[in-house]
Amino acid sequence: MDDYPIISFITPTFNREKLLVETLQSLRAQTDPRWEDVAVDDGSTDGSVDLVQSYCRKDSRFRFFAREREPKGACACRNIGVEKARGKYVVFLDSDDLAAPHCVEQRAREMEAHQNLDFGVFQALLFENNPGDLGRWWNIDKPAVDELTRQFVQDVLCQGTGPAFNKESFIRVGMWDETLTLWQDVDLMFRLYIQGYRYEKFLHLPADVYLRESPQSLSRSNFFARHKLESRFRVVQKAVRLLIENAQSARVREARYMAAEVISAAARSHNDDLAATALRWAKDCKVLNQVEAADLKWFCTAARLRLTRFSFVARWLKRKMRWSDCSGSQTLGRIPSSESPVAIED
Repeated sequence: MDDYPIISFITPTFNREKLLVETLQSLRAQTDPRWEDVAVDDGSTDGSVDLVQSYCRKDSRFRFFAREREPKGACACRNIGVEKARGKYVVFLDSDDLAAPHCVEQRAREMEAHQNLDFGVFQALLFENNPGDLGRWWNIDKPAVDELTRQFVQDVLCQGTGPAFNKESFIRVGMWDETLTLWQDVDLMFRLYIQGYRYEKFLHLPADVYLRESPQSLSRSNFFARHKLESRFRVVQKAVRLLIENAQSARVREARYMAAEVISAAARSHNDDLAATALRWAKDCKVLNQVEAADLKWFCTAARLRLTRFSFVARWLKRKMRWSDCSGSQTLGRIPSSESPVAIED
């Protein structure tokens, strides 16, 4: 075995002992041994630390670190993992997700065959308890639509915990933004797409990562909390600023759907000052035209006065805001019945 791995899996951990064992076992089942797992603990109080350290004693490819700096959170742990990683490529594998047995073999083969790439997008399979139980990929390819456009309407081709990144490229793009509390993946992919990082889609290959879909996800809880609304607003602001800085001002209008979502969410949760600030910014940056800005101002006023409890007001606002509904752009990646995932054995 080579002294250095070709792929470094980065696994942030926090009180996930029961699920983490499945994640670590999926790595031990790899058909290609050229990997390491860099687990970075975020202050677990259960048996997660002992579990990882027991794997480290059995297999030197498992490496453990504790977060020793601020801020707390998965993104800080992921960045620390990248700093410690020895592999040429990094893959972010959360402590409740799984790698298919062919993951390293498949990704190493494709990334080495396309060494000009900054990252490669591989198919991910969503699951709840066992791979394949939801019958759904993360998403499917749409060759007629570019990935940045899809990102703006939240028809996201991939998230951060799925692709294989060239480590040097990932560091160059700025790694994870540790100050964000929501939409960290969205922010990362915006930076990659807008700044022209080179990527290839390998979605024709079998899914090689299994992403657990859980209703208890931290990103889904307290979705309208003030700090999460502010984080979402910052992501949209950063994306628009990057477009302008990279001579893509003509695409600024594509941010109107996300801007409208943030503004309406702030209004519905009675963060009126944030809604007003975001609306003013969106008008000034030409993200929203005059009609759209006026519609959102009506929405904010109705929400502030709690008029939306009246059904006729709600229906009227829905008609006025129809332009902001991009749900029709989103696609669920249903798996053909003829395709079945590879099972992972203990």
